[in-house]
Amino acid sequence: MESQPRFLPRRVVICGPAGSGKSTLAMKLGEQLGLPVIHLDALYWQPGWVPSSPSEMEQQVEAASKQETWVIDGNYSASMNMRLQHADLVIFLDYARWTCLRRVVTRSVRDFGRMRPDSAPGCPERLDPRFLLWVWRWFGERRRSMLELVESAGEWTDVRILQDDASVSQLLKSLE
Repeated sequence: MESQPRFLPRRVVICGPAGSGKSTLAMKLGEQLGLPVIHLDALYWQPGWVPSSPSEMEQQVEAASKQETWVIDGNYSASMNMRLQHADLVIFLDYARWTCLRRVVTRSVRDFGRMRPDSAPGCPERLDPRFLLWVWRWFGERRRSMLELVESAGEWTDVRILQDDASVSQLLKSLE
């Protein structure tokens, strides 16, 4: 009996709260599937944690999402529809608030003052109380609106909502 060829995604959107593991999963998927990885934070932030203008960000995301293959991690809801129309796999990491907050604090302390591979040049890791508050508040309206966007992806798009590390591991294994 001949086996069916497996579907391997060529364009993957990963979104969810800060600290859910978006960048880590993006790097693992990129390596595993041989896809280039694009971190939206690296596109958005300029040296010294200066934000890009909305028009600059839109242009960069549009150019990135038109490439043949990619894994793009990050939320930036203003550009989500642009990414969704090109994606064949969307992963929403729907982790618990306390898990995400703990991971953000741990990462900030561990990497304080250093550049992370997923950050923009000139934007070393920092512990910012305003960001911690933003993470806490993300789980209200932002979570709901992001989930609605993800669930509106076209019928040809595989949408996965993953709530823990075991689900992420299972997804990675299924794509081997």
